[in-house]
Amino acid sequence: MEKSAYIYILAWALLSAVCAASEVKPDFKTLYINDVSHIAACVSPYHKDGEPINDAMIEASVDETFYGSAVGGVDVHMLQPCFTWVPWWKSKIYPADEHYKWFYNQTGFAPNPMGIDKYMIGGGDMVETFVNRCRKLGIAPFISYRLNDRHYKEQADIALEIMNGSSEFDGFDPGPGLPGLESCVSKFFLENQKWWIGPEPKVPPEGRLAFLSDVSYRGKLRRARSMNWAVPEVRDHVFSLIDEICTNYDIDGLELDFMRHDPFFRAAETTQGQREEIMFDFVARVRKSLDDGARPGQRRWLSVRVPFRTAEYNMIGVNLPEFVKAGVDMVNLSCGYVTEQQNDVGKICKIIPGTPVFLEFTYLTGRTRLSHINNVEGKQIQQFTLYRHTTDEQIYTLAHLAYERGAQGISSFNFPYYRRFGEKIIGTACEPPFHVFRNLQDKEWISRQPQHYFVSSRDFMGNCVTGQYAANADREIQLDMAEPLGGWKNKARLRIQTGIDVDCVQFEVKFNDNLLQATDNISEFYPVANPDALGNSKNLRAWDLPAKFLKSGVNVINIRPSVETVVSYIDIGTK
Repeated sequence: MEKSAYIYILAWALLSAVCAASEVKPDFKTLYINDVSHIAACVSPYHKDGEPINDAMIEASVDETFYGSAVGGVDVHMLQPCFTWVPWWKSKIYPADEHYKWFYNQTGFAPNPMGIDKYMIGGGDMVETFVNRCRKLGIAPFISYRLNDRHYKEQADIALEIMNGSSEFDGFDPGPGLPGLESCVSKFFLENQKWWIGPEPKVPPEGRLAFLSDVSYRGKLRRARSMNWAVPEVRDHVFSLIDEICTNYDIDGLELDFMRHDPFFRAAETTQGQREEIMFDFVARVRKSLDDGARPGQRRWLSVRVPFRTAEYNMIGVNLPEFVKAGVDMVNLSCGYVTEQQNDVGKICKIIPGTPVFLEFTYLTGRTRLSHINNVEGKQIQQFTLYRHTTDEQIYTLAHLAYERGAQGISSFNFPYYRRFGEKIIGTACEPPFHVFRNLQDKEWISRQPQHYFVSSRDFMGNCVTGQYAANADREIQLDMAEPLGGWKNKARLRIQTGIDVDCVQFEVKFNDNLLQATDNISEFYPVANPDALGNSKNLRAWDLPAKFLKSGVNVINIRPSVETVVSYIDIGTK
């Protein structure tokens, strides 16, 4: 961008910030992100296995957040109508018929029977359908735009080589992924490989198709093929698609999703200041686009979905106080994929006072990978994941903690995936607990609920909570807790779930320097709908935790195992 243009946008953004300061702030309490792919991926009351997506399903995915939450539990419904590069709306910038004709002619792949392509080629416009349905129900329609999504990019180089006449992958077909490679990689993306972040990971001995079974290799490929936002053409292309939405659709707001996905920059080629300047500029451009497309007198809200730990901001160019100056109205703090209760929400609320902050939860609190499990058709698959579902009590505990630390509301991501999705594998599925959204709007009610704290990956201080615990060595875990209304009155329990037989290990556990006494009661604290990945008598130990040991704020847990141990989950149930 020319320097004069940047100065203009900067001046406009600062002026807008001054004006916005006197405007009414958004008063939302609950945000709901709809990633679209769940509609065809999950078996639900409105989607049978194998059915292609249609408008009725899109409408039903909005309806369930209204009627399913005891009517009106979700204030804002955010649709994610693309994985960055291929629009799933009627785009004039990159029309669907041109894209899919080019993609299938060049690759020779068969059309995806379950993907977005059939819907789009048939003239579908999910953004229009979505907005109309939200308007009918009185839900605020937002678009959440993934800025650098890398799903299915592990196949991008193969598609390129096939397009260039290579015979190495004759017969390869990406299959019916959801939404699928054809709806995730555009001509712009594939023709500008020079702007991929890189570097490419080393190819495993199994060959380049190892990503089909090697999760780690697949992840490395996807990261290497994120687009480099230091390149002006990349930013301009993404902005043109966002601007098209802001101009052509009657939305109430737009969210810039920084969580899908990093990296945005090559670390060695940019400074923190340069990254922040680039992202400030982009946010200001989107703010102006939202305002230019608004109805007379309408304030269209601008949100950002960013990590809930400030330590992650440097490499993606996020500076929240500067974003607020650029016109951001609300901040959605994201865990990424797995729900975590420990975060920087209190710190963030203090650095952007007056700006509404929302804390996110998802459908799971942990994942357990197994191998060589048979699916329901009797076929053996190489990897199988058990998902430990987030319970009502865990959601309410997260919400209470967030409210006590200054958050205005709660958001959700990947919520429909309580349902069965992906391969037809053994595992328990259930309907999502839509009823929680109505309850989440009542801060006082939340403050009176039973509490269920947990840590399953890392705590908010950045310490590793799970994984290897050394023999006869203390591991310290810091746990932020918030006292319920009226205080903790009953004895709590603390549990540790291990990756080895607990008969092989003894633990010394202290809570705020108080030595805890073991108990045989390893039962679940509250009823659960899905037993997958829960502990059992072989891998669970428990300790009584007197209420007098608990305090609001940071609590310190010290765990010392007698032998080297793998810890996968720690939780506390209390009232």
